[in-house]
Amino acid sequence: MPVFFSQRQFVVPGELLAEGNYVAGSNVYRVGNMFFSSSVGLAELKDRTVTVIALSGCYIPRPADLVIGEIVEVSMASWMVDINSPYQAILFASEFLSKPLNPLKEDPRRYLDVGDMVIAKVLNFDRTRNPSLTAKEKG
Repeated sequence: MPVFFSQRQFVVPGELLAEGNYVAGSNVYRVGNMFFSSSVGLAELKDRTVTVIALSGCYIPRPADLVIGEIVEVSMASWMVDINSPYQAILFASEFLSKPLNPLKEDPRRYLDVGDMVIAKVLNFDRTRNPSLTAKEKG
């Protein structure tokens, strides 16, 4: 089961990446038992999954991704975050603060306001809802 690239090697569309018992991940397609790149990017092999991290195109969030975003909207108990993706992310106050936020007594703008930048981790995302973020973990 040969692999024809080294970790994070630059690849182009149509380039043969691997042969054998692997799983096609993002930006990879399978023909028989051969796996090819479908975009320009960096090839990776992790847990028998062959993927290509695209160097162009839009960013599609995945759980556990670390993102940097800008606060674009403030609601009573959450913030909308622009993560340079077709999907705006949501950061709930409970995933940012170490204490509960009472929106009747506290203004969330006291903690984050429009234009502020945050570093957060993607908790979940399934294309039917905006990605959820957490800023409680060390990053």
